[in-house]
Amino acid sequence: MESLYVDELQATLSREEIFNVLVLDPMEGAIDVDWRDFFPYLRWIPNEGFEMKIKRMNFRRQSVMNALVQEQKKRIASGEVTFDFLQVQISFRISQFC
Repeated sequence: MESLYVDELQATLSREEIFNVLVLDPMEGAIDVDWRDFFPYLRWIPNEGFEMKIKRMNFRRQSVMNALVQEQKKRIASGEVTFDFLQVQISFRISQFC
C-alpha cells in the first residue's frame, strides 16, 4: 500500500506519513518533557500546549489505525488473501463475537 485515505483527517497519507504518525510521533511524544513532571506540587497549573500536542497526536494515530482496519476489512470482504497480523486480529475478533 503506497497511500491511504484517512476520512477523519480528510487527507491521503503516503507510506512515509503513515510511518511518522504510527511510529515516530508517539516516540517523540514519549520523550517530550512536561515541566510538571519535575515539580509535582505544581500539577494544578495547566500545560495546555503539551496536553493539546499529545491529544492531537493520539487523534491522528487513532484515525490512521481506524483507516487501516477499515481497509483491511474491505480486503477480507473482497476475498483478497493476505496473512498479516492485522488480519489475524480482525479474524479473531470476528470469531469471538459470532
